[in-house]
Amino acid sequence: MSDGVSAAAESNKIGGGIAETIESGAIGGGMAETIETGKTEELGEELFNLFAQVLNSPKNRKFLDSIRGEYGVLWYLWKVENNVSAGDLKEQLHVVPGRMTDILTSLESKKLIVRTKDEIDRRVVHVTITPEGIEEVQKRREDIHEDYKGLFSAFKYEEAKEFIRLLRVMMTYKS
Repeated sequence: MSDGVSAAAESNKIGGGIAETIESGAIGGGMAETIETGKTEELGEELFNLFAQVLNSPKNRKFLDSIRGEYGVLWYLWKVENNVSAGDLKEQLHVVPGRMTDILTSLESKKLIVRTKDEIDRRVVHVTITPEGIEEVQKRREDIHEDYKGLFSAFKYEEAKEFIRLLRVMMTYKS
């Protein structure tokens, strides 16, 4: 590892260290440089701290809560698959059964979804988004876009594309 990368990682335990490492070309810049033994713990700690900061910021907390909550259900029904069983929704959104029941009850009371029992297997409940539900999910989506609009003004276009590419690489990582 080059001294510049090491110095960048040391300069800021919580903050720009990994970003500085990326900018230096050690990650994502086409260089196939490996991480020195012992440095992986340091980078892992820095990455953990950065994720904790990002995930616990008030703006992101609102977004993350919505993904597995009412907005997540509405978005799934609108964009992925409408008229899906409550069990499939639970599985796809990684929500426990009791929480899914609460979400669906709330959405149904607001007339944003309709629940119907399967005609063949009465234990199965199908969930369908209503026109009001579509309006609500579109409004919430606009709110989220507005909240995050400024994020990309902090990046140049190529930096934003690289950031997204690196997140995709992280999503494929299996421990």
